[in-house]
Amino acid sequence: MTTALDGPHSVMGRVTALLEPFRDAEGLTLSELARRTGFPRSSAHRFAAPAGEGGLGPT
Repeated sequence: MTTALDGPHSVMGRVTALLEPFRDAEGLTLSELARRTGFPRSSAHRFAAPAGEGGLGPT
């Protein structure tokens, strides 16, 4: 699992890290997404919110 400290530093790398957990789960809450990626909940929200607005992100 990638954590915020050893994870990707580019925006696309972080977005990819946020999407990766969805391979193993049909739907995730924001808290689950933050836990699985190691990102702070606020960062996970900032990156996932646009996807959620389009029906692709956390529930």
